[in-house]
Amino acid sequence: MAFKNKKDRFASLLHDMAVNLREGANYFASYNIETGEDLHTFSEKMKEYETHGDSLVHKMILELNDAFITPIEREDMLELTNRLDDVMDGFEQIAFTFEICHIKRFDDYMQKFIDAIEASTVEIEKAVDLVFDKKLKDVRTLAIKIKKLRIHL
Repeated sequence: MAFKNKKDRFASLLHDMAVNLREGANYFASYNIETGEDLHTFSEKMKEYETHGDSLVHKMILELNDAFITPIEREDMLELTNRLDDVMDGFEQIAFTFEICHIKRFDDYMQKFIDAIEASTVEIEKAVDLVFDKKLKDVRTLAIKIKKLRIHL
């Protein structure tokens, strides 16, 4: 019974990270920037998503440090946590760069890139949930789909 509770904590935290990432990507892809004030608002909101993501990373590290047994390898959960955080950090850095450089319009290539990342975050969220359901073949399928989204840029 104790193992199930630990599984639920880790699965829940990873799910929350994936949801935060998807929501951040959706905001990033859908926000309409027209003025300098829009750029500032956009950058601030992406910083909020990134800060929330950092708090989830911190919670995961605390949970991993407190757990005697983990449902999957401790190092694997930490790696997945850090990778999800890296993507969110990238969104926040790009939003800040847009504000600094006053970039208000995306060319077709940039829009295609943003769309691919947004679609990837949907698949990432699905994959994270499948890991704890032990449906690894389905995770592999989603990983291939994510890679194809990246390749078609």
